[in-house]
Amino acid sequence: MSMKLLKPLVAFVLAGAFVPVAMAEELPLSGAAYRIAEQAYASYARGDYAQAAAQAREAVRLRPDVQRLRDLLAQAQARATGSGAGAPRPSGQGRSNAARPAPATRAPSSTATTGQTPFEKGYPLATEAYASYYRGEMALAEQQAEQAYRIDPSQGTWAMLWVDSLEAQGKADAALQALQAAVDLGAKNITDLEARKLRIKRAQAVAPAQAGYKAMMEFRPADAVEPAREAVALAPESASHRLLLMTALMLSGRLEEGVQAATDAITNDGEDTNALVLRAYMLQRLGRDAGANADYDRALAQDWLDEQQLHNIRLLAVDAALAAGDAARANHLLDAMDATDAQVVSRRAAAGKRSLARALDATAYPPPLQACRDTPYGTQCEMQPTDQVPETPAARAYAAYGRQQWGEAIEQAELAVKAAPDDPAMQRLLTATLSAGDAGQRAEAVQRLNAGLQKEPDNVDMLMQRANLHQRAGETSLGLADLEAAAATGKAPPTIGLDQAYARAGMGASERGQASQQIREALHEADQGNLSLTPEQRRYARSSLTELERRWGITASVGWRGARQTTATLGGAALSTPGDAAFSSVEAYWRPIAYQPNIELYGRLTNVLYDGGGRYETLRNVDPCTGQDLGGVDATQGGATTRTATGWPSSIAALGARFRVPGTGLGFGIERRQFIGSANRHGGLYAQSAAEQCRLSQTVLTGEGVQGRYQLDDSAGGWMTYLSYGWYHGAATGPDDRSWPSMQLYAQGGYAWSNNDADFHVQRIATTGLPAEELRSSGHLKRSQLFASSEFRYGWSFRPHTASDNWTLNPFAVVGADWYRQRDRAQGVLYPDGSRQSFRLAAEDGDLALGAGVGFAVRRVFREDNLHGPRSSLDASVQYRFALNGDQAERNRGLFVNVTLSY
Repeated sequence: MSMKLLKPLVAFVLAGAFVPVAMAEELPLSGAAYRIAEQAYASYARGDYAQAAAQAREAVRLRPDVQRLRDLLAQAQARATGSGAGAPRPSGQGRSNAARPAPATRAPSSTATTGQTPFEKGYPLATEAYASYYRGEMALAEQQAEQAYRIDPSQGTWAMLWVDSLEAQGKADAALQALQAAVDLGAKNITDLEARKLRIKRAQAVAPAQAGYKAMMEFRPADAVEPAREAVALAPESASHRLLLMTALMLSGRLEEGVQAATDAITNDGEDTNALVLRAYMLQRLGRDAGANADYDRALAQDWLDEQQLHNIRLLAVDAALAAGDAARANHLLDAMDATDAQVVSRRAAAGKRSLARALDATAYPPPLQACRDTPYGTQCEMQPTDQVPETPAARAYAAYGRQQWGEAIEQAELAVKAAPDDPAMQRLLTATLSAGDAGQRAEAVQRLNAGLQKEPDNVDMLMQRANLHQRAGETSLGLADLEAAAATGKAPPTIGLDQAYARAGMGASERGQASQQIREALHEADQGNLSLTPEQRRYARSSLTELERRWGITASVGWRGARQTTATLGGAALSTPGDAAFSSVEAYWRPIAYQPNIELYGRLTNVLYDGGGRYETLRNVDPCTGQDLGGVDATQGGATTRTATGWPSSIAALGARFRVPGTGLGFGIERRQFIGSANRHGGLYAQSAAEQCRLSQTVLTGEGVQGRYQLDDSAGGWMTYLSYGWYHGAATGPDDRSWPSMQLYAQGGYAWSNNDADFHVQRIATTGLPAEELRSSGHLKRSQLFASSEFRYGWSFRPHTASDNWTLNPFAVVGADWYRQRDRAQGVLYPDGSRQSFRLAAEDGDLALGAGVGFAVRRVFREDNLHGPRSSLDASVQYRFALNGDQAERNRGLFVNVTLSY
C-alpha cells in the first residue's frame, strides 16, 4: 500500500482523538504519592497498621488507579482491627516503587537442633532476606529468599519476597519464572501469585503498546502490528491492546488476520463491542456480507449501550449495507432512527438511488473512526461513522487528511499547533499534512524536519520522513543518505534495509545491484523468522526483485479486427484493416546492462494472419483529364472486396532499442525494420492527384492509358522512432482486496520513414484494355508516416472468491482513437515518352478514427517463487466499440479481441 493511500486511512481512525498516551497501563508512582506510599509501607513493616492505613488512604486519594495501594489500605485496615492476622501481606515492586514486603513471622522456639520443620530451617534465611531487601541489597535478598522458599514452599510470603527482589532489579522475565516455579513447588497463595503475574505482564506490555501507538500516530500501521501482538500476548485481558492490534492489521490491509484478531478478542470478552464492529467492517471489506450483518446485529442487541452508541453502530451498519448494494437492509435499519437527523437523511437518499455494490476498498468504504476518552476506569473507545468528526482542530485536520483535502488539513493542523504549540504530536501532525501538500508546502515540511534534526540529529522518525520527501522530489541520493543515517543510529525499524534498497533501485546500475542484494537478504531473513514482513511488504519486495533482476523476456500477441499495434503496420499495410482481420506479433527483448530495467534491445516479427476483406465501391476507368467514364476496364483491385496479404508474405521484422524515463510512464525508441514478406515489397504506382494522372497520360498516344507497379529488392526496409506513455491505476493491490477501481491509459505516437531502391514497371494500355508496351526503370520509393494511437479504459477489477488470487477479472468502458498521415513518393520512373518522372503516390490517409464501447479482460499471472513475484502473465480482452466519427468509422467500430502472453 502506498504512503499516499496509507496516511488517509490512518487519519480516518485518528480523527477520533486516538491518543496512545492515554492507552498506557498503570504508571509508576512519583511525587507526593511516592513519598506517602513509602511511609505507608514502612509503617506496615514495623507493625504500625493504624498509621499505615491512614497513610495508604492518602496515597490512594492521590493515585486511585494504583491497585497495590488499595491492597495496602485493605490489609493495613484489616491488621489494625485485628481481622487480618492471617491475611497475605500487601504486594509491591521494591524500593524503586515505594513497595516493601512485610517482615517474616518470628519462628517458634525449639530446643532441638535436629528434626526441625522446613519452616524452622528456612526462617533464618527468610529473615536475612528481608534484612537484605531493606538494605537495598536486592541480588542478595533474591538469593536468600529463593533458598528459604525452596526449603519450605508452603510459605507464600517468602515466594513473594523472592519475586519482589527480582522486580526491584528490573528482572521482569526472571520474576515471572520465579512465580511459575513457586506454583510448581506447591505454593498455597496461588491467587496472590497469579495476580502478581498478571500485574508484571501488564507492566511489560506497556512498552510494546506505546511503540505500537507511536507507529500509528506516525502513519506506520504496518510497524505497529508486531508490537501490538506482543502487548496482547503479555496482557490478553487488555481490550485497548487488542483494539490496537485489530486497527493496525486493518489499516495495513491484512484483513484476514484482522478478522482473526477480532475473533480472539470476542472469545476473550463476548461483550467487546469494538471487536464486533471492527470484525463486521473487515468481513464486509472481504465481501462476506452475511457475517458482517450478523456482527452488526449482535452489537446492536447489546442492551447496555446508550442511545448515542446505538445510533453510531446503526449508522455503521447502514454504511456497510449501502457499500454492499443492499438498499433493503439499509432502509430497514434507518426505519428505527430519527428521520430528521442529517446523517439519516443523507443515507436515506443514498439508499433511494439505484443501489450497486461498490468496490470495497478503504477509500470508497473507509473504516470507522475511533473516539477515545479517559475515564476513571481507563481509556474507553467507541466506534463512530466517518462523517461524525469531533469538533477539534486536530480531529478536523485528521479527517480532512483522510478525505485528501490537503489545504483544509494543513489549515486545521496549523490551528492545532497554535492551540498546543508544545505538543509534539501536533507538530508531527502539521509536518505530515504539509508533506502531502504542493511543492512549496513539501519544502516547508523539509525545513521543519531540518530544524528538528539540528536539535535531534539521531531522530529516526524525522530522518525517515525527510528521506521520503527527498525521494518524492526526485532527490534520490539525499533520500538514501537520510535512510543510511537512520540505519546508523541502530534504532531504525528492522525493515530499513528494504527502504534503502528501494531508494537504490531508483539510482544507477551499480546501486541497483546492491539494492537487489539487500532485497534478497531481507527475504531470506524473513524466511528464517529473523525479520517480520507483512504480506504486502513481502509481495512488494518480491515484485521489486523480479523487475530488478529481469534480463530478458518474450511477448506474443494475437489480435482480431481493428487498429493493430502501430509498430506492426508500416511497409505497405494500412494502420488498420476494415472488416474482419487477425494479426500477430512476437517480440524478444534483452536488457544489456544488469539491474538497468530502463534500457532494452529487442527484435520483433509481425504479420497478418487472416483478412476477411473490406467493402469498397467499384472503381471505373475514368479519364483523369475530363472525368469521363471510359468504360471497358473494371479497375476494382480485386472487385468490391479488397484484402491485404496474409501469412509470411505480410511479415515485417524489426530490431530496435528503447528507453524508459525512470519514475515516469514515458518511453521512446528507435528501430530498423525489414520488409521480409514479399507482399511488403511490391505494389501499384498510382499518382495521388488527378492533375498528375492527366499530365502523365498525355505523355503517351491519344486514347491510351498508363498503369505501373514497383518492386523492391530483398533488403528493403525502413526506420521508425516513437514516443510512448503508459499510466495505470489499480494495478497494485493487496491479497485481501477482492475488488477495486482500475484505470489505464496507453498512448503512442511516432514517425516512420524509408527510402529503398525500386524497379518500376510502366505499361501503356490500349482502349481495349490490353497491354501495349512495358517500360522498366530503376529509381527510389520513399515513404513516410506520422501516426498516433491511444486507448483509455476505466472499470472494476476483482478476484473471484472461488479462484486463485493469480486470476483477475476486469469489466471496463473504453475509448480508443488513432490517427495517421502517409506520404509516399516514386522517384525516377521512366515513361513512354522517354522522360523520368517523380510524383507522389496515392495513399490512404487515415485522419482521426474515434470509437467507444465496453469490454471485459481476464488476467492470469504465474511463474513466481519465494524470492520473486509473478514473472509471466496471460492477458485476454474482448471489447465492442461504436464509432464516434463518420469518415473513418470502420477503423474503430466492431469487435476487438486481443490475447497476449508475456514470458
